[in-house]
Amino acid sequence: MIMQIMALLRVHLKALDLFEKSVDAGMYYQQFTRPGKAKLLDKEIDVWQELLIPGKDTEATYYEHKYWGEYAGITRHKYGKGSAIYIGCWCHKDILKSEVRTAAELADVKLEDFSFPVIIRSLKTRDGKNLHFVFNYQEDETTFSCPWDAVKNLVTGMHYVKGDSISLLDWGTAILIED
Repeated sequence: MIMQIMALLRVHLKALDLFEKSVDAGMYYQQFTRPGKAKLLDKEIDVWQELLIPGKDTEATYYEHKYWGEYAGITRHKYGKGSAIYIGCWCHKDILKSEVRTAAELADVKLEDFSFPVIIRSLKTRDGKNLHFVFNYQEDETTFSCPWDAVKNLVTGMHYVKGDSISLLDWGTAILIED
C-alpha cells in the first residue's frame, strides 16, 4: 500500500514537473538492506545501507561487495547553482568527516581543523569581538596550533598569534578572545 502511494505521488510530482526540477539529487533507490560484509572505501558499513542508483552526470562511490557492488553508497550531483551529496549508509566516521568537509567546501563554509577530543565553540561578544572556548575532553594534556591572527587567554593572560602552540591540561579549557 505504501509503495503504491509513493508511486502515485511520484507520478503526480512528475506531471507537475516538480520531481525532476526541484528534488533532483542525482540518484534514486528502491531497496535497502543490512550491510553484511559490504564495505565502502575499504571500510566496514554498519546497521543499514541503501542501494543507490546514480543518475546521469552523477559522481558515485560504489560498495565493495559481491552482490551490492553495482550500487553506490555515496552520490555527488551538481544541480542548478548548488549540489547534493547523498550518503546512503551508516558509514565509517572517517568517510562521514570527509564528505562533510567536501560539502562545506562546496558551500564555501570554512570548517576548523579540530575534532574530538579538542572542541572549539565560538561566539561574538556584545562589543563584536570573537570569543573562543577550547575544551580538551580527554585525560591527556594536549597542544594545538593557534588558528587565529591574535588572541589573549582570559584565564592566564598569555597572548598567542597564528601558528603558536597552545597547551591544554587534561580536561582543561582555554577562553581566548581575539585582539
